[in-house]
Amino acid sequence: MYELKNLMDKTLKKLGLKNRLSEYKIMESWDNIVGHNIAKHTSVHSMHGGVLFVIVDNPVWMHNLSMNVLNIKKSLNSSVGTKVVKEIRFKAGNLTEKQKEYQDAYQEQLEYESLPQNVVQAIDGMVEDISDPDLRSITAALIKRGKVYEQKKEKMGGKPCPECKTINAPGQDLCFYCTLKKQRATKSKVTTMLWELPWFSFEQMSQYIDDLDESIYKTVRGEIIQRLWVNIREAVKNTKKTKVSNDDVQRYVMLRAGLPPDKITNEIIRQVFGENMAKKLLGRH
Repeated sequence: MYELKNLMDKTLKKLGLKNRLSEYKIMESWDNIVGHNIAKHTSVHSMHGGVLFVIVDNPVWMHNLSMNVLNIKKSLNSSVGTKVVKEIRFKAGNLTEKQKEYQDAYQEQLEYESLPQNVVQAIDGMVEDISDPDLRSITAALIKRGKVYEQKKEKMGGKPCPECKTINAPGQDLCFYCTLKKQRATKSKVTTMLWELPWFSFEQMSQYIDDLDESIYKTVRGEIIQRLWVNIREAVKNTKKTKVSNDDVQRYVMLRAGLPPDKITNEIIRQVFGENMAKKLLGRH
């Protein structure tokens, strides 16, 4: 059980969810932690990057809370056992948002109840080994929320992602994560090809990479050009007369000019780098 809890902690941390779960717990537990007197005059608005935003219904309470902010922050962090809240910012406003949050929470609960019983049981089984009851409850709620969202998308005509079977929004082929994965794979292919064949245009590369997005081609090409330019510029500026990599210079010129190596001449180099830089480069080879 202890090993499983450690595994869950590591997984949540790796996915960037551990802090988010603690933030969620603090926002959900605000009323209980600060007490009834403060709760009836305040409402948690949001929390981002360790900053908790709280709406306060009148200036007097804003002043009182500001004077007591360190104690409140300490109590909040103690409730989750870690320093999640770095700052609390109070802002004036009305608490109709708080009433709306209660209505939204009620509506969300109704939506949870609409999930098939076997789905609910499966989710409860997934989280049953999490020893912390609050963490277990929050994790189950997040999974259920995802399932409810999938139900909504399915009712609107969404289809399963062909790669991971997640229900997509209507009109979407791949889900967000599979789209990102595909883009990364494509970017890796473009990087390799441009490094080996730097004169290749988008049209030429499209013959070898299916459904190539021109924006990916331009992004990768720009990144390689920038990296080579930095290397060349630093080598030229070096007072010890460090030899500039001929491969870097040729690759840079081929990328900028769109010409294969047999077409590169000193004149082309001058056109790409300018007379002064070309003179320095040619003088070191």
